[in-house]
Amino acid sequence: MNIDQPLEDVIKAKRQERKSHRKTTQRKRLSGAKQGESKRMAQGAKPVADRVIPRTKDGAALNEEAKKIIISNLPPDVNDHALKELMTETVGPVAECSISYDQRGTSKGFGQVRFKRKGDGNKAFKEFNGRVIDNNSLTLRLVGATRRDSE
Repeated sequence: MNIDQPLEDVIKAKRQERKSHRKTTQRKRLSGAKQGESKRMAQGAKPVADRVIPRTKDGAALNEEAKKIIISNLPPDVNDHALKELMTETVGPVAECSISYDQRGTSKGFGQVRFKRKGDGNKAFKEFNGRVIDNNSLTLRLVGATRRDSE
């Protein structure tokens, strides 16, 4: 920086320096990525389309690997233990089971079940999706592979 220059010239030089720095930073960030991809994609992250489970017309997943399901429209009197017991007896061993509750401790009507074996999520989907319990039609959704599932 030259002190003998007028203030306007110093400001102008700084602006040009910032602009050129921004351009090189953007080039570095996108280097290695294909056109239209972000840096994260260039580093090997899977695109969202690769994580979505393809489904048939009736909603069943095409892959037989699902281990986790989300159940909604549960009756309010169903608790974690009852849901885990039901899934263990009818589908297979359960690794984790939880129901969501509000601040008063009342069930919100949905829960998650993670099975120990791959494919048990699909089995539960086929058996319980649309089943009526206490005038509520259960809705099940399959969840794709998570980090815990690969461990």
